[in-house]
Amino acid sequence: MSIIKTTDEQTQHQGDVTSITFHDGRLYSAGGDGKIKIWDVNLNFIRDVIIHEAYIYAIAVDKVGKLYSSSCDGSIKCVKKPLESDDHDVILQHENEIEAVFVDDKLWFYCGDDKGGVTAFEDGKLKFTLNIVECVKSLYVENNLYYTLLNHDLSIHEVRGENGKFVMKGSIPGKFPVTLFGEKTAGRSKYFAILTRDGKGITIAKNGVDEKFEKLAVKENLHEMIVNAMVGFGEFLFSADYAGKVVRSKVEGNQLTTLESFNTGSGCANCLAIIDDKTIFVGSTDGSIKKIHYN
Repeated sequence: MSIIKTTDEQTQHQGDVTSITFHDGRLYSAGGDGKIKIWDVNLNFIRDVIIHEAYIYAIAVDKVGKLYSSSCDGSIKCVKKPLESDDHDVILQHENEIEAVFVDDKLWFYCGDDKGGVTAFEDGKLKFTLNIVECVKSLYVENNLYYTLLNHDLSIHEVRGENGKFVMKGSIPGKFPVTLFGEKTAGRSKYFAILTRDGKGITIAKNGVDEKFEKLAVKENLHEMIVNAMVGFGEFLFSADYAGKVVRSKVEGNQLTTLESFNTGSGCANCLAIIDDKTIFVGSTDGSIKKIHYN
């Protein structure tokens, strides 16, 4: 493992890096300083996107490059050309806390709030809201399945049609965050991962309705501290915790095998973004982002 690059102090966030995502050779980061920053693949600073005045919870970038952001200023905003301009649309003004956002391959944007609502947008226009009941801290959408999670259970709902009617398809005990990974078959990822109830271990399950989302592996105490972020690529899964420890694991048969781990030395690791099965970015509480490569 080697740290390839760390952001410069002059251009990095002032305070927490809250969310990062990689798209088309660019890394997008959001922070508690209310700024969104864009970097090249080697963490050279490109520009700031200034559209919020307060703490940013989360960001997402769709496959055509539109940037979505959620802030404690009570808004969700969309920047159509973030590499060129700060011009943006406010697609939702709200009083709830929206910490979970997601974009899918069909260019729909989704957000989950602290009242249990999951809202779907198409081209910036509201389509429907699902009432999941409990606070949504983590959200993933794949085809017509919605994965939502707080502290107790992962809930999986199937949405039928575009009017928001849904049925529950599964529930697994655990803690946020949730991520899907592995080879896709018919548009469906092979696995999903959530944390165990104590937030220190990881549960891997088969991502199939016909398989009833059967648990494949449970790795207890993979971390000594609570995990904040997970991201996968192929059979590989990366996880990061409050102490700044990042673990690289691999699904092998019905086991999750730990390959290697390291500590970033930058305080709590808040978020991860991935390039491939050996290269990731880590955003931390000290405002820095590190690019890490595994041998």
